[in-house]
Amino acid sequence: MTTQPPVGTPRAGIPPVLAPAVPASPAPDAHAASRSAAYSRSPDQVFDVVTTYADLARWRSDVESVSMLASDRFIEVRDSGDVEFRVTETKRPIEVVAETNGPGDRGGSWTFEISVEGSGSRLTITERGTCHDFIDRVKAHYSGGHAPPLDRYLIDLGRHFGEDVSPR
Repeated sequence: MTTQPPVGTPRAGIPPVLAPAVPASPAPDAHAASRSAAYSRSPDQVFDVVTTYADLARWRSDVESVSMLASDRFIEVRDSGDVEFRVTETKRPIEVVAETNGPGDRGGSWTFEISVEGSGSRLTITERGTCHDFIDRVKAHYSGGHAPPLDRYLIDLGRHFGEDVSPR
């Protein structure tokens, strides 16, 4: 059972005057989600596609366009709102870390880890983020959490390679 804060205690995203009437969010502000999929491509091939940021809209179904701000900074234009990424770490061909600044008060990081698996590779994406908006947290909680965007990315990458993948 969720413990309610004292009457009049403001909740993130809820005007203080409405806080007593609105139940606490079932999802916390901070979250982490991790999903992976296997591909028949080498780690170098996966790394090259994942890090060619200007081409993301060509194969990602949720990205309408990409605006490059610098070689390590770009904005993904999406129906759900623009998301700015800043690449903070790159270790070819095994890891990329990008900080995100999403619509509203969302932010965090996506870590891409590429490992050898059989004659191909496995891409694991881990999202660590915060979302202070009450409504966005409730929507995430009741729509499958934070894994669906990661699954979409992995499936879209598989389609780009001509492969059907099953994220786990």
